[in-house]
Amino acid sequence: MDLFIPNGPGPLWEHELRYALRSWHKYGNIDRVFILGWKPWWIRNVEHFPFPDGGGPCNLNTLSKLAGAVFQTDISDRFIYSHDDIYLLKPFMEVHEHCAGDYRRSRLHREAFENAVKAVGRPGVLDYELHKPVVLEKDKVQQVIETIHERNIAFRTVYFNKIRVPSVPVGDVKLMSWREPPEDWSCFSLGPQVAMDRNFREWIKRRYPDPSPWEIEEL
Repeated sequence: MDLFIPNGPGPLWEHELRYALRSWHKYGNIDRVFILGWKPWWIRNVEHFPFPDGGGPCNLNTLSKLAGAVFQTDISDRFIYSHDDIYLLKPFMEVHEHCAGDYRRSRLHREAFENAVKAVGRPGVLDYELHKPVVLEKDKVQQVIETIHERNIAFRTVYFNKIRVPSVPVGDVKLMSWREPPEDWSCFSLGPQVAMDRNFREWIKRRYPDPSPWEIEEL
């Protein structure tokens, strides 16, 4: 399967994506990498498509890039959707999971989830806004996107509730301050400031020392 990562401009640390890709090289079985958005200077051997952010909610920018991937590229029929700040800790396995409880959300994220519930249009909507990679099907993504009219919406929640896949409840894996992730986690994600933590940077360089095929090796 191909790997799709929407990449926004100017991350706090430009090597977040480098180590995310190293984790995919170590623990994933990836055919091609598709990057839509900002391209770091060190990246190579990827399918890159420049895609400017529109200045709206982050969910809108991410959804626009996802739409670009499924409507404008030859990405595989089934592909992995991840982000530049998600790191694998174990071999990637396709599983369907939803949030086990309520999580603190900003106003925009609450609005996005409320819009997703309206878009699904039935009781019992499950929250799929976990900070984990997921497998999506290209044709189903296209179908779901064509039903969306809100600028700010939680796409994963709409997608997985509409296609009605069985899933299990789990806790989220986003670290809002640095600590080593627990041994039983399969992956983890970073809060906004964690990439600036010196201890995190030292840890991740030790955890993923080997360059991936998608980078210029000189740091």
